[in-house]
Amino acid sequence: MNCTRLFLKAIIDTGYSMDVYETKKTTMQNYKAVYSGPEFMIQFKYADVLNITYTAMFYGVGMPMLWPLAALAVANQRLCERI
Repeated sequence: MNCTRLFLKAIIDTGYSMDVYETKKTTMQNYKAVYSGPEFMIQFKYADVLNITYTAMFYGVGMPMLWPLAALAVANQRLCERI
């Protein structure tokens, strides 16, 4: 939903032209507000990855199945964030 909204804002800002350097914004602050999107809170994602890794390394010795599951969980989280 955010990607669509950001794309539409960018299209309207350029005046529906194909020139990527054309903009209706007069200040750099307004330009960045349109094209950068909301602030990304990385500390929560980092904490999740550390929690998954710590749990897998701590209990993985007794349950080796946790290592591939942890790798799958981290890969899934990364994929969902990129999409």
